[in-house]
Amino acid sequence: MIKQLLVFCVTLLCVCAQLDTYAQQAMLTPIELEAKLKAAQSDTDRVNILLIQVKNLASKQSQQSLDEAIKLNNRAIVFGEKSNYLTGLSKAYDFAMRFAKSKGDMSSEMLYRNKMDKVNREIDKIRLSKIKLLEAANKDKESKLLKADTDLKTLSTDILSKDQQITEKNMIISSKDTVISRQKLENIQKEQALKMTKQESDLKDARLAQQTLATRLLLAISIAIAIIALIILYVFFSNRRYSRKLAKEKERSEELLLNILPASVANELKENGSVKTQFFDNVTVVFSDFVGFTKLAERVSPEDLVQEIDMCYRTFDEITMRHGLEKIKTIGDSYMCAGGLPELSEAHSLRAVKAGIEMAAFINDLKTERKAKGLPFFEIRIGIHCGPVVAGVVGIHKFAYDIWGDSVNIASRLESAGAPGKVNISAEVYELIKNDFDCVHRGKVEAKNKGLIDMYFVSA
Repeated sequence: MIKQLLVFCVTLLCVCAQLDTYAQQAMLTPIELEAKLKAAQSDTDRVNILLIQVKNLASKQSQQSLDEAIKLNNRAIVFGEKSNYLTGLSKAYDFAMRFAKSKGDMSSEMLYRNKMDKVNREIDKIRLSKIKLLEAANKDKESKLLKADTDLKTLSTDILSKDQQITEKNMIISSKDTVISRQKLENIQKEQALKMTKQESDLKDARLAQQTLATRLLLAISIAIAIIALIILYVFFSNRRYSRKLAKEKERSEELLLNILPASVANELKENGSVKTQFFDNVTVVFSDFVGFTKLAERVSPEDLVQEIDMCYRTFDEITMRHGLEKIKTIGDSYMCAGGLPELSEAHSLRAVKAGIEMAAFINDLKTERKAKGLPFFEIRIGIHCGPVVAGVVGIHKFAYDIWGDSVNIASRLESAGAPGKVNISAEVYELIKNDFDCVHRGKVEAKNKGLIDMYFVSA
């Protein structure tokens, strides 16, 4: 019975440990992997962490993932040999043998196969020695029980032998001393019977004490197994809850980062910790500004003003996303977006003009609605230009994705030189969209610090 309980306990520990391992087999980034290795308390834990990452990388079946898996597996072998962690070394040698086989390196494959076989033999020896120790302990307990039973039988035999001796002595006494009355003889026999009864009672008490001890031992082992199982289950479910919470926090952080930066820029920031500045030779920049907004701010409450501009910018965000443009920033009542970055795309000037027309139409409809209700209103000027820009992430705290260059300045001047409710474009943009939209040539218009610029109004 005790042996079966021990086997059950070991099996339960292995299953729980395996479940815990599966709960933690998540693909780690290089930064997360190094942080986890640094936080590990022993080389054995580092081997397990590296082997999980090796297994995940090997399953991707790409050359880059395979090379990274080989490097991490070599680190696992170093930690395993340093700590003499045989189980981890066996797995690491097995991975190394497979990697060598996939590359056709027969000598390395044979080398790691021999190392793995040697480690497995050592593991088998350790397991065999543990099994022998358990068997020896069980045999020792059985021999003690058998000895106790033998001692009881010997005690019973001794009692019977003494009883026979007493009977023989009584008979000799009776034959030699006839003077002794029958009453005294009966008294002696009664005393002997009482002694026999007492000895039998002592024997039963001894057997009962042994049974009670065995029962208490079995109960203690069962309680210990139950406590260990509860502790393991508690740790397992606690780790799983923590992993789920960590995954949710990570997902929330990534969503917040994607709300601030373009997807490709956010990924570069997560992988490298910084973003390289990029040059784009042709980007379409859309710049808008509200006309009459200052007067409106003087006539409405701050809460209504913020609500109004938030409604407008939410609509602009939807228009920008629908036409595949990237929102750059807002400055007060100015809104800037661009097409053709951070991912290169075709016809971004055409999509930028369509977005500008939709923005102007939305503000014009809002103006008509507010005017009909007798409410103060504002209008919008939009300027669009295309050309080269430089893009990147600036700042340490509250960083933002921004663009710089003369093209941005020209788009701003086109907005300033435009008219309320109109989309004002440069000659460069006109050449790209003239076959899709009717435009009115305004001629060369003076722009601040830019001289004369050819400008066109796009007909909606």
